Amino acid sequence: MNNSEKNLIGFYSAIGTLPSVKTETTGQFSAVSGFNGYWPQLVYQFYFGNNTEKKLVRVLEEMAIPGFKMLAICNLDDFGKLNQEKLREVSVFPVETWVTMEISELPAEENSVNLGFEFRQLTTFSEFSEFTDLVNTGMMTTTKIAAGFFAELAQNPHFEIFGLFAENELVSGMVTFTENHIAGLYFIVTKERFRGKGLAEIFIGKTLKLLFEKGTESVVLQAVNKAVNLYSRIGFTAEGKLVILMKY
Repeated sequence: MNNSEKNLIGFYSAIGTLPSVKTETTGQFSAVSGFNGYWPQLVYQFYFGNNTEKKLVRVLEEMAIPGFKMLAICNLDDFGKLNQEKLREVSVFPVETWVTMEISELPAEENSVNLGFEFRQLTTFSEFSEFTDLVNTGMMTTTKIAAGFFAELAQNPHFEIFGLFAENELVSGMVTFTENHIAGLYFIVTKERFRGKGLAEIFIGKTLKLLFEKGTESVVLQAVNKAVNLYSRIGFTAEGKLVILMKY
């Protein structure tokens, strides 16, 4: 298990301690479920031994809130051990893959111009609300983030939320989760009309600089395929893949 996977498990486990999230952990799986169908709706760290496919679909069905889908996540090696025909028989299919990536030193700083953008940590409820709107409109598809979720998250010392502002308007944001000197980057999103301007590289670069100056040993993330080239340019290297499964 690479550092990105370890950080992701810690991330979901910490999410499960929030007042608005229900968590369940057994000897066979862990799951987190936001109240009223809000994010997250996920089964992770599952291992059922024999008949994994049928047991997985049973958990996905039993844990799901009516009208909402429960997802499952595993690494590519574990997915390869599953019987694909049996998965199809119970209508469980892979819907997405993430590339796990890591960077262990601060990349060479380029002489980029800030163009009036301000980098800072989000601390007020109005900023958290603005970030919630940005995440829900810019990246969430199957489930949405509940109002007040990021304000809850910010109370946990393992989490920090950062933003890039243009004239006090939040144009990019992300969450960091740090555990055992490894920091993970989550919910990286940029407002649509500001995309394609190189802001993501500026924003992530400033975040990396801050994290490494604080003593972070490594920074990890999970990238959708279309974002891999961006993170590679920044200095991240691919370490593995994760597969997202859904019961239809």
